[in-house]
Amino acid sequence: MTIVAVCIYNRIDNLKHWLHCWQLCDTQDAKLVIIHNHYNEPGLSESFREACKGIADYIPSDKLGYDIGRLQDVCRNGIELQYDLLLWCCDDTFPMSKDFIQQFKKKHTPGTVVCMQLSPYVRPHIRTTGFMIDKATAEKLVFPVENVTTKDDCYKFE
Repeated sequence: MTIVAVCIYNRIDNLKHWLHCWQLCDTQDAKLVIIHNHYNEPGLSESFREACKGIADYIPSDKLGYDIGRLQDVCRNGIELQYDLLLWCCDDTFPMSKDFIQQFKKKHTPGTVVCMQLSPYVRPHIRTTGFMIDKATAEKLVFPVENVTTKDDCYKFE
């Protein structure tokens, strides 16, 4: 099973766009999971949950740690997802072709991380472009701190 996990903070419009794109794509054996960093914002969780109904699994999280904090949770089974391949995306990167999952799969081999390249230049936040990783490799990832909680921790992960 391939999980496409999209980590979103508070941008409901990005969520709606992602859900729309997902419905237009060839998703075959893939499942969309929305991981919502909501930090206890009243009402926002329910709006996200409602938007996801029938399209994606919704996982709320009120923990600190941004996108890489949630990736750390997935890799360490703090957020339990059943997957062979994980395509990790943030909400500001959208599918640009109907077969985006297959494009990642074609390039993936066990023990590697396949990344989308938007630019040949390394810049902070390159992780937000999207990458695919297998479960065995995800479990071996090393994070800069025991619990990612700051933007600086995220940048150090890159």
